[in-house]
Amino acid sequence: MSQTIVRLARRTDVASICELCKDEHWNYSVRMIERLLAYEPKGCFLAEVNGEFAGQVFSINYGKIGWIGVLIVNENYRRRGVGTLLMKHSIRYLLGLGVETIRLEAVPEIANLYRRIGFVDEFHSIRFLGTSRRQELLSGLSIERMSVKEMPRIADFDREYFGGDRMRVLKRLYQASPELCFYSQEDSQILGYIISYEMETGYRIGPWICKPHGVRFPVIARELLLTCMNSIEVGTKIYVGVPETSNTAIRILHNLGFTMTAKCIRMRFGKRLQEKPKAVLSISGPESG
Repeated sequence: MSQTIVRLARRTDVASICELCKDEHWNYSVRMIERLLAYEPKGCFLAEVNGEFAGQVFSINYGKIGWIGVLIVNENYRRRGVGTLLMKHSIRYLLGLGVETIRLEAVPEIANLYRRIGFVDEFHSIRFLGTSRRQELLSGLSIERMSVKEMPRIADFDREYFGGDRMRVLKRLYQASPELCFYSQEDSQILGYIISYEMETGYRIGPWICKPHGVRFPVIARELLLTCMNSIEVGTKIYVGVPETSNTAIRILHNLGFTMTAKCIRMRFGKRLQEKPKAVLSISGPESG
């Protein structure tokens, strides 16, 4: 009779986690998995069946909002309840911290697993792929490179639109690629920001958030994206995850030659959020929101 246990993930598990991601063609680097472990050490779980690595899941607490991602079960142990067991551990962990709303992004093939344990669909999240190339900035807007001292202001701005405190995530993303983090401000007020970081192959854009008011909103959004892309080596693959609610981001990406590669489903467990969806042009990633 098989025995399944769930335990906390450790740094010594990173190689096995990355191998499982690679098996599923998920574009996660060692550094990305190490960051996930650092964000929430007590919220990262592995399943073992008779001592063999069978699956993984990661969760992050942002206050009243929690996030779950990178749920993968080894194909040799699927349809045995391992995924459900891992999800229940993550949900219990986040609820125990006072989280009221848990979110995730599901590939359509396993969305029913989440629905069975109480998640509901919210909207689609679209995956775009493009290639970096030099683009001329036309607006004359002031786009500045972030520094450490701006991080508290960026985090406060982000909280207004994301709905939770992502300071530790934003700080580590900045530390990973400070040369790819930019913001725009006027009269000392943040108007928007963008972060990019390296994946196993290529770079991901996100978070990418702008204040959604006035005729300059799409201009600021575009100039932030172009500034970021201009800082990446020409010909590099660029990945962007866009909520379908962000028509501005979708138009910008289409105009820049990006193509849609997939659609995932944003799902929620718990309270519905009061949010400002137009401001969020891209997510930081399906693993962290």
